[in-house]
Order: sequence, then C-alpha cells, then structure tokens
Amino acid sequence: MAAIGRPLVTASRVKGTLVYNAAGDCIGHVHDLSIDKVSGQVLYALVSFSNFLSLGRHRFHTISWEALHYDTAMEGYICCLDRADLDAAPAYSARDLHAFGGHVRPVQH
Repeated sequence: MAAIGRPLVTASRVKGTLVYNAAGDCIGHVHDLSIDKVSGQVLYALVSFSNFLSLGRHRFHTISWEALHYDTAMEGYICCLDRADLDAAPAYSARDLHAFGGHVRPVQH
C-alpha cells in the first residue's frame, strides 16, 4: 500500500485493502469508495464484510472515510467500530448498490 512519505494513493490501490477492528482482527476489505462529485472528497468507504456479518453473502457497509485510519505496519485500515456498531449499521446488497448507481463486480480473494 502507500509507503511512508507518500501521502497520496490511487483509489484502485485502496480497493481490496483489508480492514481491521481495534483488536487487529480482519473484518473485511474496502470494495469501493464514495466520492463527492463536486468537492472530490472521499466520504465513505464501501466495505465488504462477507463471512463476518452476513454468513457468506456479500453485504456492504458504508463506513465514514474519517472513521478509517491507515496502519502502515498492518498495511490496512483500522476501523474503531465494534461488532455491535456494525450489526446496527445499514447494510446493502449488490442489488441495492446497483439501484444507487454503483457497480459491483465479483470480489476475488
């Protein structure tokens, strides 16, 4: 991922990056980013929690970009939300995202 001293990263390199909880457990990966068309600011990471919350079905959660912090040692993002927070957060299917104008390609692990 982004090396120390390189503050910028392309969106294509963020996609697929693992997301960890505060305990260091892998809870998913960044599937896509939600970017404001006018400001160009990343607002949300679209995070897939397959096999974590959805029993094998891909469900996507929007996590505020500000809630994710990149950890250079883990080469992934740390999300300070706990399982109860994630269980309570809105989740979207691939069909839902398509209805919002997004495109979801199959995720390869």
